[in-house]
Amino acid sequence: MSKKILIVDDEQNILKMVESRLLSAGYEVACAKSGREGLDILKNETIDMIVLDVVMPDIDGFDFFKTIKKDPKTADISVIILTGRAAMQDTFEAMGVDDFVSKPFEGANLLAKIEGVFKGRALVFSNQTSATEVISRVISSEEMVLDIVESEDDFFSFIEKNKYKVLITHLAAVKKTPKDFMDKVKMSRNSKTKRVMYSDVKVPGLEHGSKVAIKEVMTLWQHEGINAFFDARLEEGDFSKVFSGAYKS
Repeated sequence: MSKKILIVDDEQNILKMVESRLLSAGYEVACAKSGREGLDILKNETIDMIVLDVVMPDIDGFDFFKTIKKDPKTADISVIILTGRAAMQDTFEAMGVDDFVSKPFEGANLLAKIEGVFKGRALVFSNQTSATEVISRVISSEEMVLDIVESEDDFFSFIEKNKYKVLITHLAAVKKTPKDFMDKVKMSRNSKTKRVMYSDVKVPGLEHGSKVAIKEVMTLWQHEGINAFFDARLEEGDFSKVFSGAYKS
């Protein structure tokens, strides 16, 4: 059964454009031209996600969001905020929205955000093909949406722009100290995202496989906030179990 998405926006052109893109992507769609109409639809229909505008004449996006979160019947519905006021992003994220899209926007970007919320979205930071392939294979088995970056600058850029369910970093690609690296993660949109560190023979200082050295590095990263640390020389090569344990915990 396809997912049903409620679009709440008082701008008719936005409403029709988003409706058309979602229908083309295979979703069922309900449309509301006001916050009050949106709340009425929620009383009578089963909705899986809400794409919500902020500035509306009767009930604005803030009050709409607070209203549905107070009702046990609608509290668990995913919400993506759609607005021209990007400065509101921090406020809505503190309230617990699933993602945020700034107007004007590309339809493809909105669809990617929707898919990421439904399936879960992961970011891999790795500049080594062998590590990237192992990590990507495990994430693909979970049917998550996957982004891959190869530099620290791109990694920090992506976690500022997008919200992820899990971040996986290949330790060999990291240039910053554990504290500096994790401090930047904690200050991003992904401060509460699950974090997994992947280590292998490519990591400077750990090439010779000393378990004592590996465990010292693992302890250092865990102290700074990594949820799970993997090294095949400690875990007998089963990255999938480590990833699954961190992601689903």
